[in-house]
Amino acid sequence: MIFTKIARLFSVFSLVAFYAVAQSDVKTASVIDADDIEYAQEQDLVIAKGNVEIFKNNYLLRADKVIYDKAHHKVYAIGNVYVLDPNGNEVSAGDLEIDQDLKEAIIENFNIRMADNALFTANKGNYYHPDRMMLEKAVYSSCPVCEGGKAPQWQFAANKVNIDQTNEKVVYKHAFFEIFGKPILYTPYFSHPTPHAKSKSGFLTPGQKYSTIYGSGIQIPYYLRISEDKDLLFSPILTSRQGILYIAKYKQLTRSGFYTIHGSYNRPRVKTSVKLDNRYYANINGQTKINDDWGFNSNLQYTSDQSYLRNYFDDNQNYLTSQMDFIYNKNRDYAVVNSLYFQELRPTIEQRKVPIILPVVDYHKEFVGSNNNRYVMDSNLLLLSRKEGSETKRFSTTGLWSKTYFTKTGQQISVYRRIRGDGYNFTRKKDAFLQNNQNNNGSNNVARLIPEAEVQWQYPLINTTNNADIFIEPVANVILSPNMPVVSNVINEDSQEVEISDDNLFSSNRYAGYDRVENGFRGAYGLNGYYRGSKDIIYSFVFGQSYRVRKDVNYSIDSGLRRNLSDVVGRMSVKPWKPVDIYYRFRIDPVDKIIRRNEVRADFTYNPYRFSVGFVAYNYLSHASESSSTRIIRSADLGGWYNITPEWIVGATATQNYTASKKFLVASGASIGYNGACTTLLFSMKKDYTKDPLRNFKPTTTFSFDFHLKGIDK
Repeated sequence: MIFTKIARLFSVFSLVAFYAVAQSDVKTASVIDADDIEYAQEQDLVIAKGNVEIFKNNYLLRADKVIYDKAHHKVYAIGNVYVLDPNGNEVSAGDLEIDQDLKEAIIENFNIRMADNALFTANKGNYYHPDRMMLEKAVYSSCPVCEGGKAPQWQFAANKVNIDQTNEKVVYKHAFFEIFGKPILYTPYFSHPTPHAKSKSGFLTPGQKYSTIYGSGIQIPYYLRISEDKDLLFSPILTSRQGILYIAKYKQLTRSGFYTIHGSYNRPRVKTSVKLDNRYYANINGQTKINDDWGFNSNLQYTSDQSYLRNYFDDNQNYLTSQMDFIYNKNRDYAVVNSLYFQELRPTIEQRKVPIILPVVDYHKEFVGSNNNRYVMDSNLLLLSRKEGSETKRFSTTGLWSKTYFTKTGQQISVYRRIRGDGYNFTRKKDAFLQNNQNNNGSNNVARLIPEAEVQWQYPLINTTNNADIFIEPVANVILSPNMPVVSNVINEDSQEVEISDDNLFSSNRYAGYDRVENGFRGAYGLNGYYRGSKDIIYSFVFGQSYRVRKDVNYSIDSGLRRNLSDVVGRMSVKPWKPVDIYYRFRIDPVDKIIRRNEVRADFTYNPYRFSVGFVAYNYLSHASESSSTRIIRSADLGGWYNITPEWIVGATATQNYTASKKFLVASGASIGYNGACTTLLFSMKKDYTKDPLRNFKPTTTFSFDFHLKGIDK
């Protein structure tokens, strides 16, 4: 810490060498160099004069003259005093006086330059044992010294400064905050913690904001250190249109974890279509370790209305998820007992029809037997209810045996045998099918058994040379399971969408949940590989296709899986040289010879420029049947940044979507930032063009300005 260093440097002067010289103690003597060293017996003084240099315990002291007054237990360093400590901190002063017992010291016209370039100067300093220092006419700055004696970017100048290391506090009296030597702000009293001190209560750097929702605003955060294990951050925003937006976050550590309580509240001055007197958001989040195997996590949240988070915090979530988890983890086994509640924020979905899950349980048991036989059991239990609508009780368990074989030529053959059993009980089942315009003739109790066998073949081929590594691996799998009838008698709660991609090409079940299952005789084949050359040149690729003997109409029209042969999917990553990264994904319809999905992203860095561009295009079969096409079929985003200097950077971003009939901006933004040796600044602007009258979403523009002083503002 900067102020502790000053006290340590004081102590070095008293013990540097003169006591050792006076006592003729060779073991503790330092390396001393001077034009002249003498002992004045009558005055009992040891005097070193002319280019004095003393080196001890990795400290270096230089001065024109150093005197050790043995009778009065004082050490004096006079003229051009300079000290270098083992950490690279430098002190220079006119004169220094310190008593041998280190209880009091006086230093004149000194400055200390720390290894991190922080600078502290004063006309006079008084050190009092053990950890207190009083400075007169003092200046502090973490900015580097400017050429030509110019004033630094910023500094604090005060008549008196009290540095209290015991309480880790620095107090300025009659202080000015100066920018380039010009006084900007005066305060009769100002304090902050010493560098590297433990957290202290106090105001943090304010921030300025503007939003078309709440107008101009200034955020004044106050940090309250309640104790070692708990604190509170209160960050209200005083707005010109909507009054005060109260924001607070409480954090507490416990013996076995932590929890936080975060929330915000506003009583609007100007009423909107929401017509609420009180708008708010609350969140409770916590983690607890019960023992070595069990833990408990929770994340509970709620908001007053559908547009509050979007209006005030630019948060566009469609729903909020609250959950509580008990988690078990031991070796290869794990279990999760999870309860979920969803707060719906979309006006087209009624809250009373939103599912409540209490609970969903997942259990995984695994062990490896002899001869590399692997055994796995996965089970799932679900209890799903609604205030209005269908309810589901489900139990599912899957047993797996697998083993991997390797041939002499390096081929890898993995064999999997699975058997899965599901049991369902439904309440008000007809409500779910009527909602989807379907007839339900099935029972409220449904059971199914799904045996499955899979063989996967891989043949990794590797070639390494002095300049490059080449890897190519063909992969294929075959899966056999019974052809199951249309599963309309099972309510689909968790397997709503599926689409073939390079990520799930070789999956045995591409559905995300349990309610829908892929079945029948099917397989997939593909090829993946990479080339890694010198100078960071990297090329990688994956592509392939799946096949099934019988068509399955359970797949959606846009899944790419309805035909016997699926769409061809792939991914390529190209880094032709260090500044360029290109990433491309595709999905091609092999019958119509149409690219159904096109996705590309490219990043280019060439100092002082950096660019990023992304593009996604969809050409799905369902688009042709949409009479008034409002579905997004293309999306593009672009970002560019320019380093004006090593410290200054400007940037801009934009995102645009396309439908069949129009294009429209989604969001855009711009920023200018500065990251200097002692100051950081950021001015940013963001515009969100989203409109949704049902949720009171209007296009918004937000401005913000933040600055931080390094060495002061943590």
